[in-house]
Amino acid sequence: MELVEIFPFDSPADAERIVRIHNVYRKERLPFLVDATAAEYVAKNDEPNITFRHFVLPGDDGGDVAMVTTAVWKDGTNPNLVWAQLGVHPDHRRRGIGRLLVRKIHDVAVESGRTTIEAGGTSTVPAAKAFAGRIGADAALTEHVNVADVREIDRSMLASWRDEGPHRAPDYDVLIYEDIIPEEHYAGIARLFMMADQDMPLGDLEYEPQAETAETVRQRLEQAADHVERVTVLAQHRTSGSLVAFSEIVVIGGNSETLQTTLTVVDRDHRGHALGKWIKAEAVLRSLDRYPDAIRIVTENAVSNAPMLGINTLIGFRPTYEVVDYQVSVEQLGEYLGA
Repeated sequence: MELVEIFPFDSPADAERIVRIHNVYRKERLPFLVDATAAEYVAKNDEPNITFRHFVLPGDDGGDVAMVTTAVWKDGTNPNLVWAQLGVHPDHRRRGIGRLLVRKIHDVAVESGRTTIEAGGTSTVPAAKAFAGRIGADAALTEHVNVADVREIDRSMLASWRDEGPHRAPDYDVLIYEDIIPEEHYAGIARLFMMADQDMPLGDLEYEPQAETAETVRQRLEQAADHVERVTVLAQHRTSGSLVAFSEIVVIGGNSETLQTTLTVVDRDHRGHALGKWIKAEAVLRSLDRYPDAIRIVTENAVSNAPMLGINTLIGFRPTYEVVDYQVSVEQLGEYLGA
C-alpha cells in the first residue's frame, strides 16, 4: 500500500478525486452535511498562511479508500503544530491503513520540525476514538455540535430580544448584511475574530490563534463567494464607530435546509448590554425569513463556553454530536509506529 500525494491540484480531476473520498468520511462524521464540491474543497485549501498536503490511498478497484491531509502554519504562529485530518472508507477499516496514514503525518511533522500533532474525531465515528486510544493520543478539547429544530424555535422570544435591543443597548446600532459585507468593516471584523480566538476555551490544545487582518477577512470572503451564502449581523458603537459584536449564519453549497452558524462574539469591553442576544436574534430571524425551507440550524460550542451555551439553549439548540480534538506528541507517535 502506498499513498499518492495529489496537492497542489494539477487538474480538476485531482480535486474531484480527493473530494470523492472526503465526502464519504464527511457524511459519516456529520450526516446532515451535503457533499462538498471540488471548487469548495480547492477554496478551503487556498490559505496564504498555511501549507496543506493531501494524500490518497488507491484501492484495488480504481477508487481511493483513504485520505490524509496535513497542515502547518507558515505565518509564525503554531511553530510546533501539525494539524491533520484522516479518514478510511468504512469498508476498508481494520486492515492497517490507519497506521499507514499516521506514519505519513509523523513524517510530515519530522520533516517540518514540529513536535505536536492534532486531529479531530466525532461521536458518529467510534473508530476514531478507538484509534486515538491505540496511538496514545489524548482528548484535548471536547465540543458539541448543537442542532436546533426550526419548528421548535420560539420566534416570539427572539423577536422580543430584537425589540428590546435598542432599549438595553441604546448606544449601539445593529447592521445586517446578506452575502456582501462592505469593505470598510473588514478591519473591525478581523479584530473581533482575533478576540474570539483569544477568548475561546481551548482545553489542553497547544494552539495559538492566527493573526487576522482586513486582508485575511477579504481573502476568506472571496474564497467562499462561489459556494457560501451568508447573513451577517454587526453591532457598532455609536460614539467610537467601532464594531463591537459579530454574528453570522451561512448556507454552504446551496443546502438551505441546514443553516450553520460561524461565530458569535461580543467585544469584552461592551458586554453586559445583551448585545449577544440582540445580534443572535437578528441573525436567526433574518435567516429563517430568507430560507423558509430550513429544517435545522447547527452550531458548535466548547462544552466550557457557558455564556454562549446559555443563549443557544434558550433558542432551542440541543447537543447532538460530540467533536473531540485529539493531541499526541510526535515522540509518542514515533513510539507507537516503532512498536
